[in-house]
Amino acid sequence: MSNYSLEVVSEPKPGTATVFVHTKKGKYSFIQGYGNDNYQCGVCKNILAEKVDRGQITSIVFKCPNCDSFNVLKGT
Repeated sequence: MSNYSLEVVSEPKPGTATVFVHTKKGKYSFIQGYGNDNYQCGVCKNILAEKVDRGQITSIVFKCPNCDSFNVLKGT
């Protein structure tokens, strides 16, 4: 299993991106699958997408529930 750091970006303007925001604060992931890779926050290394396969998810912005940074998975 490999860990990949996501690219940290500024907060997207409303209506320009799909942004996942967790309802809880802390070390939580948004997506859990059965694949081979983890995608982690580019700032605090919190796992945001766990056990997914490369290319399975694209063009999503995650607001890290641990450090509030915005991270993008542009595509693989």
